[in-house]
Amino acid sequence: MNYKDWLQKTLGDMLKARDERINLQVYEHSNAKFTGGVHDCSIIINDLGGSTDTDDIVVLPIQLMCLSCGQLDENNEENTTYDIFYEVLKEFCTTYNRQSINIDFDYYKMTYVLPLPINPLEADSATFRMNFAISGTLTISKNISDINKIYINNQEVPFLTARLVYATALSSSKKMTQKLTRNRIENASLTLQFECYNRNNVVGNIFRNLRKELSNSNTPLKCKLEFNDTTTEEYNFIISSVSLTSDKVNPTTASYELALY
Repeated sequence: MNYKDWLQKTLGDMLKARDERINLQVYEHSNAKFTGGVHDCSIIINDLGGSTDTDDIVVLPIQLMCLSCGQLDENNEENTTYDIFYEVLKEFCTTYNRQSINIDFDYYKMTYVLPLPINPLEADSATFRMNFAISGTLTISKNISDINKIYINNQEVPFLTARLVYATALSSSKKMTQKLTRNRIENASLTLQFECYNRNNVVGNIFRNLRKELSNSNTPLKCKLEFNDTTTEEYNFIISSVSLTSDKVNPTTASYELALY
């Protein structure tokens, strides 16, 4: 399977769930075709070039040209394929923006913008075509172990960025005959740092209760980290610090640091 096949299956299933009559075909730019049926939809994947490739990591800008029939079918009656296609495309972009997937041995990070309607194109039949353009970026890498999901007290916490930090306190010594200082680890700590939108969810309510002195700050939180390579790590943490950043334009974000309990 490649990205084209994944897109065909994912979007095809989403469309079939809305209307069994809708047929979707996904093409790469080099082999794009056009069927023209009133319930047919097509997506052409355009590689915009300008990709960067370092250490087996490819950053690839793409554009998805999405083609659908217009609002009338062959009997000049209302055709809902156009509306369904547009709604499913918006749902796809919202669902998979800033998300990660594994395709065979490749790890994809995806970003998408919402579909932009483009002027309709005349077709050979009585119907006409409507176009949508979706811009996105695929970051493709191999053998990457990445934090994919964070669960706190068995509830998923969507995050923007995450860091798992192992830090040590060193004891240093140096003999007169030595030119270099020798070190030993006296203490070690493990912290989880992540940033997320400040929401009325499990983490947001825990922090609210802490600052209102309604809960014990030493109550441990059960935390599970899921990695994209199917491994998981589980720890008990306590909240060591939180900061809220309010912005008149952008949504409020919260930065959390959890320390091993």
